[in-house]
Amino acid sequence: MGSNYLIGSNLKNNEKYPKINFACSRKDKTGKFIFNGDIVKAPEYPFYSDDLLNYIGIVCYCEKSCSYFIVYHRISTRVSGRAGSANFEEFNEDELEVLGNIYENPALLELNNDKQ
Repeated sequence: MGSNYLIGSNLKNNEKYPKINFACSRKDKTGKFIFNGDIVKAPEYPFYSDDLLNYIGIVCYCEKSCSYFIVYHRISTRVSGRAGSANFEEFNEDELEVLGNIYENPALLELNNDKQ
């Protein structure tokens, strides 16, 4: 495990201290380090079905198991399934792509009322 971390430089909403996010010691398919709180996608089910993006994943650290998970988050009205999760180690580095994070890009978590 590496000791990679990122300290947020912009303090918002009267925050007294910057957020510190630790990298998972893995990179996505573009070479970016993946951090706790990152929003990711992968090219297979459940992220995609019929070539349409239905779910995104949120990278979360579980203290109880000392491991990272990807929690699925539904963003499409085409599907009605509930969110689940998968162990972070089940994904290859060339599969995951970081889209943003829950702190700076909360709009990525919104449900799309798509008609595709």
